[in-house]
Amino acid sequence: SRDDAVRSPVQTSPVKMDIETPKRIYPRWRTSPGDDANLREIAPGLFVGGVDAAGWLERTLPVKKWHTIVDFYGRDVSVDGQTARRRATLALRLPFLDGASFPTGALDLTWEAWVSKAPRSALLLCCHAGFSRSASAGYALLRRTFGLDHEAALRRVRVPLTFGFPLEETLASARAWAESYSDG
Repeated sequence: SRDDAVRSPVQTSPVKMDIETPKRIYPRWRTSPGDDANLREIAPGLFVGGVDAAGWLERTLPVKKWHTIVDFYGRDVSVDGQTARRRATLALRLPFLDGASFPTGALDLTWEAWVSKAPRSALLLCCHAGFSRSASAGYALLRRTFGLDHEAALRRVRVPLTFGFPLEETLASARAWAESYSDG
């Protein structure tokens, strides 16, 4: 559908996105859905994935290093420090448990990482499985950056056959954050 193609950022967005990118259908899977990486591109330069996603960059993109890895970890860090330092210019670790609301400021920090990334570079949002916390953060960025409606953004971030994900409270907090920046 038209909502699945890349759309220009809405007026409320200060982001300078690469709008010259040909229209593509998203998500674009880089690994098999259901593996430990669950790596998918949900917009140009914006990726969501699980615990093994950070290691897939060299195999899937022309750049050799993530601009930023945002690790929404629960009980255990998803991306270890050595991997993060080797694979990203910047690594943010934002702890909270699956099914909880985003901590105050977590999506604002994620937004700042997104808007400050260099053109043609990549931002990875990851959590343990890539189903809920990172998917919800990606959902929020899609809504704010491209003005996608709820269903269109959700279609891009959901992993097939994972019913109930993203978890309701996590997604609801991401939705509230994104909608606080909308025109209406």
